[in-house]
Amino acid sequence: MMFIQDNFLINFTKKGLSILFVSLLTFCFSEVKSQSILMDSVSNTCLNTIVNIPFRVKNFKRILGIQGSISWDTTFVKYYNISYNTTTIPLSSTNFNLNSAVLGTVTYVWTDQNAVAETVLDSTILFTLQLKVAKSIVGSTNVSFTNTPTPLAIVAIDSTGSYSISKNTSYQKGNVGFISQPTISKNRDTLIAIANGIPSYYQWNINTLPISGANSKAYTNASVMGGSYSVTIKYANGCVATSATILPLAQLTISGYLKSNCHNNPIIHLDWNKINNTNQSKIVLEKSKNGIDFFALKVFNTDGVSINNNLNFEDTLINKEEKCFYRLIMLFRNGSNSYSNTVNISLIENNLFQLYPNPTKNALTVRILNNIKEPAILDIKDIFGNIIFNQNTMLNSGINTIPVYIATLKSGNYTLFVRTNRNVYSKQFIKL
Repeated sequence: MMFIQDNFLINFTKKGLSILFVSLLTFCFSEVKSQSILMDSVSNTCLNTIVNIPFRVKNFKRILGIQGSISWDTTFVKYYNISYNTTTIPLSSTNFNLNSAVLGTVTYVWTDQNAVAETVLDSTILFTLQLKVAKSIVGSTNVSFTNTPTPLAIVAIDSTGSYSISKNTSYQKGNVGFISQPTISKNRDTLIAIANGIPSYYQWNINTLPISGANSKAYTNASVMGGSYSVTIKYANGCVATSATILPLAQLTISGYLKSNCHNNPIIHLDWNKINNTNQSKIVLEKSKNGIDFFALKVFNTDGVSINNNLNFEDTLINKEEKCFYRLIMLFRNGSNSYSNTVNISLIENNLFQLYPNPTKNALTVRILNNIKEPAILDIKDIFGNIIFNQNTMLNSGINTIPVYIATLKSGNYTLFVRTNRNVYSKQFIKL
């Protein structure tokens, strides 16, 4: 059987009997509109991936012939192969014209040479078109049925026993979706990877280097401020993509220490980092006596700029307070907010180990109360645990004040350690 444009030359031969239909008008006793050939779609493909697009059937009952054309954009996908399934409609390479496959078109024609009229179960795959991804983009490209060069048609025997043709009816195109570059959203001190589909693997990176153990969809580290972050995702099909890098979390970090205890009115000195965010409206410094119930101690109106010069505040304790808790809230114009860490100043413990100012740009002051004279080692480690600064010092009995110059360090998050034979003290700080 051959189908030729809008005129159909159909030659069924059975038991020496030949039936010739040369006109669409004389051939169509009724139309069949419910029969369909449906392409599957695929997603999360990447460069050089082999894409399998099955062609499934629906309502294929008493079928005598099928034909049509399939096209795609060779900019994004190229022809690779066609595989055939064993069905009552036995397709093979002889049913396909691949002369224009390199140009993004193939045609198919099949006729039932025995005029039996075949029936195929719904969702059965007639054949699978295999394409190779030639270009990875954000988005997708279509694989479509067309009427050029071979018109679409399904020929069957209808319920009345008449020969029927269904033309341009229920042909579902396919779609090849490419893996999109993941993006990163920020939620206070948490980074969240946003990706298409369900990745099988996540890897968070800082300054393009993998962060050990950071293999979840979300990465949380409230103290991390330095460096640039990205996330690499991988799918089960082997496709890999890495997000663009983002700046450090726009997170407020507050620190404090007991500055003086004169006249029985202790003074708590508080420092915080400078945040530039054009959407912020104000900064609220909050205080609590129990770490649970906070109240506003001071409001700094920022009006979409930096916190101006208000990077510190001193709280004079009039009442006999044993512990004080402080935190900051950044309020945004859209009604959302972001909290800093909470700093705990204990007057009972007399703050044995203090580090200020924090954040800082050029120098730190280490304040430590020791009860004997003994040698100590001062270390600074980066977020990967590498020692990048080391010096020996001597602690005297009483309050020790040690200057530490860090102007040569890169901006980021660090931890300072003071080690003696009896104790180890540590605090995190931020280098601006």
